[in-house]
Amino acid sequence: MSSILPNRLKELREENRFTQENVAIKIGVTTKTYRTWEKDIEKMKSGIKSINLIALAHLYSVSTDYILGLSNCKNISNHYISEKTGLNDDSINALELLKLQDENEKRNQKILNLENGISLVDIMNFSFKWYIKNILNSIRDFIYAKYKIPVYYHKDNGKWVCPKSDYEFPKGQFGFQDIWWLNLASNEAAPYDNKPIILSDTFFESVAIKDIEKQLYDLIILYYEVNEKK
Repeated sequence: MSSILPNRLKELREENRFTQENVAIKIGVTTKTYRTWEKDIEKMKSGIKSINLIALAHLYSVSTDYILGLSNCKNISNHYISEKTGLNDDSINALELLKLQDENEKRNQKILNLENGISLVDIMNFSFKWYIKNILNSIRDFIYAKYKIPVYYHKDNGKWVCPKSDYEFPKGQFGFQDIWWLNLASNEAAPYDNKPIILSDTFFESVAIKDIEKQLYDLIILYYEVNEKK
């Protein structure tokens, strides 16, 4: 019996605002038996019966696989999609709502005799085919900036190295502890004429936003290039 089962049962019960007594009555078992399922089911000789498992699935409108911890999708029809794509219930439901919104827009355009624009589903499919990986990578860089420490290529060693002293790259200037600084000069001939750039979270977030913006502009250009060839 899956050790996930007790947690799933508790999670579903609390989401539906049921007490243990409520659930026991609804599926036809004693409160003591149900409490055991949520707490000490591993100690039970027979575990949970199939008829009780099915009753719980009907009660919460989820699959038995979800209750047993064999699937992370509550909806059984989403399980195959999740296995193939890694999307969870929320993501799949969001895509389904997007399709419904797209259908409503098309219906309203037809009723009002409006010119058909670019549909949401078309944009979604095009983005998934051509650019979704780049866009998601940029969004990930915005949410979680992983690369923050300046490095340089050491020609003598033939490899990338981290700075060993404040002379190579300053750190902790102006009262900012554990933050690196990058000094940029206006001219190679005058390196003393430089401006310090603080490599803070805000700096990396702004870089990531500009990258997302670039990805979107590239997507627009590619979209029109591809459609002009059709």
